[in-house]
Amino acid sequence: GEFWNQAPFGKINTQASASYIFDCAVNLGISPAIKIAQRACWSIMGCRGSLEDDGIMGNHTLDVINQCGTYLIHALRSERAGYYRGIVDRNTAQSVFLEGWLNRAYRR
Repeated sequence: GEFWNQAPFGKINTQASASYIFDCAVNLGISPAIKIAQRACWSIMGCRGSLEDDGIMGNHTLDVINQCGTYLIHALRSERAGYYRGIVDRNTAQSVFLEGWLNRAYRR
């Protein structure tokens, strides 16, 4: 309950997206999870100019997430997988974790 309230996950209209972003936050931290969500919105809405990937879930980010609706979950999976691949690109010693991370990113 307490961690859930650190960002307004409960204001996300699509439960699958809210749960997925929350799982990202538990795994990666709140700010990286919100950045992943913001970038996922870019791929759906084409709103890169109007939505900064600042890691803050303000009213504008919430509005855009809610406009994406059920389409968001697919983009979230892709962005999260890219985040994990970026970790491995920066530190190849982390590659031993990549398969598990990708399984987490793509699970339903």
